[in-house]
Amino acid sequence: MAAVPTELQHALIDAVVRTMEADPRVASLWLSGSLGKAQGDAFSDVDFVVAVPDGAGFAIVNDYARDLSAIADVVHARALFGRVVTAMTRSIERFDLFFVSEGELAALDPAAVKQLFARGPGRPAGSAASGSEPSKLEGNIGEFLRVLALAPVVIGREEYLLGVDGAMLLRRMTVETMLEENGVTQSMRGGVLKLNRFLTADQRGELETLPALAPTRASVIEAHGALARVFLPRAKAMAAARGLVWPHEFEHAVRSALARELDLAI
Repeated sequence: MAAVPTELQHALIDAVVRTMEADPRVASLWLSGSLGKAQGDAFSDVDFVVAVPDGAGFAIVNDYARDLSAIADVVHARALFGRVVTAMTRSIERFDLFFVSEGELAALDPAAVKQLFARGPGRPAGSAASGSEPSKLEGNIGEFLRVLALAPVVIGREEYLLGVDGAMLLRRMTVETMLEENGVTQSMRGGVLKLNRFLTADQRGELETLPALAPTRASVIEAHGALARVFLPRAKAMAAARGLVWPHEFEHAVRSALARELDLAI
Protein backbone atom coordinates (compact mmCIF):
# COMPACT_ATOMS: atom_id res chain seq x y z
CA MET A 1 0.00 0.00 0.00
CA ALA A 2 1.33 3.44 -0.93
CA ALA A 3 2.49 5.73 1.87
CA VAL A 4 0.00 8.45 2.73
CA PRO A 5 0.13 11.28 1.96
CA THR A 6 1.47 10.16 -1.40
CA GLU A 7 4.10 12.07 -3.32
CA LEU A 8 1.41 13.78 -5.38
CA GLN A 9 -0.64 14.63 -2.28
CA HIS A 10 2.49 16.00 -0.58
CA ALA A 11 3.26 18.15 -3.62
CA LEU A 12 -0.26 19.59 -3.58
CA ILE A 13 -0.11 20.25 0.16
CA ASP A 14 3.25 22.00 -0.21
CA ALA A 15 1.91 24.15 -3.05
CA VAL A 16 -1.13 25.22 -1.03
CA VAL A 17 1.06 26.02 1.99
CA ARG A 18 3.42 28.16 -0.11
CA THR A 19 0.53 30.02 -1.71
CA MET A 20 -1.35 30.69 1.50
CA GLU A 21 1.77 31.72 3.42
CA ALA A 22 2.43 34.29 0.69
CA ASP A 23 -1.12 35.67 0.96
CA PRO A 24 -1.35 38.23 3.79
CA ARG A 25 -5.13 37.76 3.90
CA VAL A 26 -4.72 34.23 5.30
CA ALA A 27 -4.36 33.83 9.07
CA SER A 28 -3.82 30.08 9.19
CA LEU A 29 -4.06 26.91 7.14
CA TRP A 30 -5.16 23.46 8.27
CA LEU A 31 -5.22 20.06 6.58
CA SER A 32 -8.69 18.58 7.04
CA GLY A 33 -10.79 15.75 5.66
CA SER A 34 -9.55 12.18 5.83
CA LEU A 35 -5.89 13.19 5.51
CA GLY A 36 -6.29 15.68 8.35
CA LYS A 37 -7.60 12.85 10.53
CA ALA A 38 -4.80 10.52 9.37
CA GLN A 39 -7.41 8.23 7.83
CA GLY A 40 -6.75 8.93 4.16
CA ASP A 41 -5.45 6.75 1.41
CA ALA A 42 -3.83 7.20 -1.98
CA PHE A 43 -7.23 8.02 -3.50
CA SER A 44 -8.20 10.71 -0.97
CA ASP A 45 -8.80 14.24 -2.10
CA VAL A 46 -6.89 16.92 -0.21
CA ASP A 47 -9.05 19.17 1.95
CA PHE A 48 -7.94 22.39 3.60
CA VAL A 49 -9.45 24.82 6.08
CA VAL A 50 -8.28 28.36 5.36
CA ALA A 51 -8.83 30.86 8.16
CA VAL A 52 -9.07 34.59 7.54
CA PRO A 53 -9.12 37.31 10.22
CA ASP A 54 -12.47 38.03 11.83
CA GLY A 55 -14.33 40.73 9.93
CA ALA A 56 -12.23 40.34 6.78
CA GLY A 57 -15.09 38.91 4.74
CA PHE A 58 -14.83 36.24 2.09
CA ALA A 59 -14.02 38.06 -1.16
CA ILE A 60 -10.89 35.91 -1.09
CA VAL A 61 -13.03 32.90 -2.04
CA ASN A 62 -13.91 34.23 -5.49
CA ASP A 63 -10.32 35.32 -6.05
CA TYR A 64 -9.08 31.77 -5.59
CA ALA A 65 -11.97 30.30 -7.58
CA ARG A 66 -10.92 32.46 -10.54
CA ASP A 67 -7.20 31.67 -10.37
CA LEU A 68 -5.53 28.68 -8.75
CA SER A 69 -2.51 28.68 -11.04
CA ALA A 70 -0.16 29.37 -8.13
CA ILE A 71 -1.21 26.04 -6.62
CA ALA A 72 -1.60 23.63 -9.54
CA ASP A 73 -2.53 23.16 -13.19
CA VAL A 74 -6.27 23.26 -12.54
CA VAL A 75 -8.79 22.24 -15.20
CA HIS A 76 -11.93 22.78 -13.11
CA ALA A 77 -12.71 25.07 -10.19
CA ARG A 78 -15.81 26.61 -8.75
CA ALA A 79 -16.93 28.48 -5.66
CA LEU A 80 -19.65 26.89 -3.53
CA PHE A 81 -21.79 28.50 -0.82
CA GLY A 82 -19.53 31.55 -0.71
CA ARG A 83 -17.09 29.60 1.47
CA VAL A 84 -15.64 26.71 -0.54
CA VAL A 85 -13.44 26.45 -3.60
CA THR A 86 -13.47 22.96 -5.09
CA ALA A 87 -10.93 22.12 -7.78
CA MET A 88 -9.52 19.36 -9.94
CA THR A 89 -6.06 19.32 -11.52
CA ARG A 90 -5.05 18.09 -14.95
CA SER A 91 -3.89 14.84 -13.35
CA ILE A 92 -7.38 14.50 -11.74
CA GLU A 93 -6.22 15.28 -8.22
CA ARG A 94 -9.02 16.82 -6.17
CA PHE A 95 -8.70 19.49 -3.52
CA ASP A 96 -11.04 21.79 -1.61
CA LEU A 97 -10.36 25.05 0.18
CA PHE A 98 -12.90 25.73 2.94
CA PHE A 99 -12.69 29.33 4.15
CA VAL A 100 -13.65 30.27 7.71
CA SER A 101 -13.08 33.22 10.02
CA GLU A 102 -10.60 32.79 12.86
CA GLY A 103 -13.45 32.88 15.35
CA GLU A 104 -15.12 29.99 13.58
CA LEU A 105 -12.04 27.82 14.00
CA ALA A 106 -13.07 27.22 17.61
CA ALA A 107 -15.97 25.03 16.43
CA LEU A 108 -13.62 22.61 14.67
CA ASP A 109 -12.48 19.39 16.29
CA PRO A 110 -8.68 19.64 16.79
CA ALA A 111 -8.43 15.89 16.26
CA ALA A 112 -9.88 16.30 12.75
CA VAL A 113 -7.39 18.86 11.42
CA LYS A 114 -3.63 19.27 11.21
CA GLN A 115 -2.01 22.70 11.40
CA LEU A 116 0.08 23.60 8.36
CA PHE A 117 0.90 27.16 9.37
CA ALA A 118 -0.54 29.89 11.57
CA ARG A 119 0.12 33.56 12.11
CA GLY A 120 -3.13 34.29 13.94
CA PRO A 121 -4.46 33.25 17.36
CA GLY A 122 -7.45 31.17 16.24
CA ARG A 123 -7.37 27.49 17.17
CA PRO A 124 -9.78 24.55 16.82
CA ALA A 125 -11.33 23.75 20.18
CA GLY A 126 -14.47 21.75 19.45
CA SER A 127 -15.00 18.01 19.68
CA ALA A 128 -16.45 15.22 17.61
CA ALA A 129 -19.35 15.01 20.07
CA SER A 130 -20.31 18.64 19.46
CA GLY A 131 -20.82 17.81 15.79
CA SER A 132 -23.43 15.10 16.39
CA GLU A 133 -25.97 14.75 13.61
CA PRO A 134 -29.74 14.42 13.88
CA SER A 135 -31.25 11.06 12.99
CA LYS A 136 -32.46 10.63 9.41
CA LEU A 137 -34.34 7.45 10.21
CA GLU A 138 -37.87 8.81 10.58
CA GLY A 139 -37.57 10.91 7.43
CA ASN A 140 -36.09 8.02 5.47
CA ILE A 141 -38.93 5.70 6.49
CA GLY A 142 -41.60 8.06 5.16
CA GLU A 143 -39.65 8.90 2.03
CA PHE A 144 -38.86 5.25 1.29
CA LEU A 145 -42.55 4.35 1.44
CA ARG A 146 -43.47 7.38 -0.70
CA VAL A 147 -40.97 6.49 -3.44
CA LEU A 148 -41.96 2.83 -3.25
CA ALA A 149 -45.62 3.82 -3.71
CA LEU A 150 -44.75 5.52 -7.02
CA ALA A 151 -43.59 2.26 -8.62
CA PRO A 152 -47.05 1.48 -10.10
CA VAL A 153 -47.09 4.95 -11.67
CA VAL A 154 -43.74 4.64 -13.46
CA ILE A 155 -44.51 1.05 -14.47
CA GLY A 156 -47.97 1.99 -15.71
CA ARG A 157 -46.51 4.77 -17.83
CA GLU A 158 -43.63 2.52 -18.96
CA GLU A 159 -41.20 5.10 -17.59
CA TYR A 160 -38.60 2.48 -16.86
CA LEU A 161 -35.70 4.94 -16.87
CA LEU A 162 -37.42 6.82 -14.06
CA GLY A 163 -38.02 3.50 -12.38
CA VAL A 164 -34.27 2.93 -12.29
CA ASP A 165 -33.85 6.37 -10.69
CA GLY A 166 -36.48 5.47 -8.10
CA ALA A 167 -34.71 2.24 -7.23
CA MET A 168 -31.45 4.13 -6.78
CA LEU A 169 -33.19 6.51 -4.36
CA LEU A 170 -34.42 3.51 -2.38
CA ARG A 171 -30.92 2.06 -2.39
CA ARG A 172 -29.42 5.32 -1.10
CA MET A 173 -31.91 5.46 1.77
CA THR A 174 -31.15 1.83 2.58
CA VAL A 175 -27.43 2.57 2.79
CA GLU A 176 -28.05 5.67 4.93
CA THR A 177 -30.14 3.59 7.32
CA MET A 178 -27.44 0.91 7.54
CA LEU A 179 -24.85 3.57 8.36
CA GLU A 180 -27.09 5.06 11.04
CA GLU A 181 -27.66 1.56 12.42
CA ASN A 182 -23.87 1.32 12.81
CA GLY A 183 -23.59 4.75 14.43
CA VAL A 184 -21.68 6.19 11.47
CA THR A 185 -22.16 9.95 10.98
CA GLN A 186 -21.20 11.85 7.85
CA SER A 187 -18.32 13.49 9.70
CA MET A 188 -17.00 10.05 10.62
CA ARG A 189 -17.43 8.77 7.10
CA GLY A 190 -15.76 11.72 5.40
CA GLY A 191 -16.08 11.86 1.64
CA VAL A 192 -18.80 10.17 -0.35
CA LEU A 193 -16.31 7.80 -1.99
CA LYS A 194 -15.82 5.71 1.15
CA LEU A 195 -18.32 3.10 2.24
CA ASN A 196 -16.95 -0.44 2.59
CA ARG A 197 -15.35 -0.09 6.01
CA PHE A 198 -18.47 1.44 7.54
CA LEU A 199 -20.76 -1.48 6.70
CA THR A 200 -20.82 -4.90 8.33
CA ALA A 201 -20.13 -8.01 6.28
CA ASP A 202 -23.82 -8.92 6.47
CA GLN A 203 -24.91 -5.48 5.29
CA ARG A 204 -22.49 -5.56 2.38
CA GLY A 205 -23.73 -9.02 1.49
CA GLU A 206 -27.32 -7.80 1.37
CA LEU A 207 -26.39 -4.88 -0.88
CA GLU A 208 -24.08 -6.89 -3.14
CA THR A 209 -26.74 -9.52 -3.82
CA LEU A 210 -29.39 -7.00 -4.87
CA PRO A 211 -30.49 -7.67 -8.46
CA ALA A 212 -28.82 -5.67 -11.22
CA LEU A 213 -30.89 -2.78 -12.53
CA ALA A 214 -32.02 -2.40 -16.12
CA PRO A 215 -34.67 -0.09 -17.61
CA THR A 216 -37.20 -2.87 -18.09
CA ARG A 217 -40.50 -3.60 -16.43
CA ALA A 218 -39.33 -6.82 -14.81
CA SER A 219 -36.04 -5.38 -13.55
CA VAL A 220 -37.59 -2.27 -12.02
CA ILE A 221 -40.26 -4.28 -10.20
CA GLU A 222 -37.73 -6.83 -8.96
CA ALA A 223 -35.38 -4.11 -7.69
CA HIS A 224 -38.11 -2.26 -5.81
CA GLY A 225 -39.22 -5.47 -4.16
CA ALA A 226 -35.70 -6.53 -3.20
CA LEU A 227 -34.88 -3.14 -1.68
CA ALA A 228 -38.12 -3.08 0.28
CA ARG A 229 -37.34 -6.49 1.73
CA VAL A 230 -33.93 -5.21 2.88
CA PHE A 231 -35.01 -1.79 4.14
CA LEU A 232 -38.36 -2.31 5.85
CA PRO A 233 -37.45 -4.98 8.45
CA ARG A 234 -34.26 -3.13 9.35
CA ALA A 235 -35.95 0.26 9.63
CA LYS A 236 -38.86 -1.21 11.60
CA ALA A 237 -36.50 -2.77 14.15
CA MET A 238 -34.54 0.48 14.51
CA ALA A 239 -37.74 2.50 14.91
CA ALA A 240 -38.99 0.16 17.64
CA ALA A 241 -35.68 0.37 19.48
CA ARG A 242 -35.82 4.18 19.40
CA GLY A 243 -39.47 4.50 20.33
CA LEU A 244 -40.54 5.93 16.97
CA VAL A 245 -44.12 5.50 15.81
CA TRP A 246 -44.18 3.26 12.73
CA PRO A 247 -46.53 4.42 9.91
CA HIS A 248 -48.50 1.16 9.77
CA GLU A 249 -51.39 2.54 7.70
CA PHE A 250 -49.02 4.04 5.15
CA GLU A 251 -47.05 0.79 4.90
CA HIS A 252 -50.24 -1.25 4.52
CA ALA A 253 -51.53 1.06 1.78
CA VAL A 254 -48.24 0.80 -0.14
CA ARG A 255 -48.08 -2.99 0.20
CA SER A 256 -51.67 -3.29 -1.01
CA ALA A 257 -51.04 -1.05 -4.03
CA LEU A 258 -47.93 -2.97 -5.06
CA ALA A 259 -49.72 -6.31 -4.75
CA ARG A 260 -52.79 -5.05 -6.63
CA GLU A 261 -51.07 -3.12 -9.42
CA LEU A 262 -47.80 -5.02 -9.88
CA ASP A 263 -48.44 -8.40 -8.28
CA LEU A 264 -45.46 -7.54 -6.05
CA ALA A 265 -45.44 -8.95 -2.53
CA ILE A 266 -42.99 -7.38 -0.12
